[in-house]
Amino acid sequence: MTAVPILETERLILRGWRAEDLDAYAEMFRDPETTRFISKLPTRQEAWRNMAMVIDHWSLHGYGPWAVERRSDGALIGRIGYWNPAEWPALELIWAIDKNYWRNGYATEAASDALKHGFEKLHFLLITSHINPENFPSQGVAKKLGQAPGSTVEIQIGNVTYHTVAWEISRSDWAKNHTAG
Repeated sequence: MTAVPILETERLILRGWRAEDLDAYAEMFRDPETTRFISKLPTRQEAWRNMAMVIDHWSLHGYGPWAVERRSDGALIGRIGYWNPAEWPALELIWAIDKNYWRNGYATEAASDALKHGFEKLHFLLITSHINPENFPSQGVAKKLGQAPGSTVEIQIGNVTYHTVAWEISRSDWAKNHTAG
């Protein structure tokens, strides 16, 4: 099992997953607003399987999505990190924040730290985020991260096809505005 590194921002902790995260995770992915542009997990059992898959991503790749915990109260508010399952179009930085925590800048704060980790510690050369063309909040996060829209990509998850735009940033473009540390 790969040890999940802990990343800390001013307001958030990006950490490995715990069994006690399940109820908050299940509630988040059951909500139709939160899951408008991503896969909905309508049952607790489906959320459990998905959470286990997210955890195993770390074992298979040495990276994956972190649990995002708010420092002030320890609440699990989402997941952010790297995703690259078999036959995926590209290494992807993903984010999903529970709707109860939207409009606080948490996605940008956590994704920015994850992006830094990807370029500085994991030495990725290109990081992509596949975003629905109608998902304007996620496009705003991508812009703040320095990602730019690229090609249209279809992603198949189960029997559902998602039409997305590949927002990308290269390590060299990211490095122009950041110093290694």
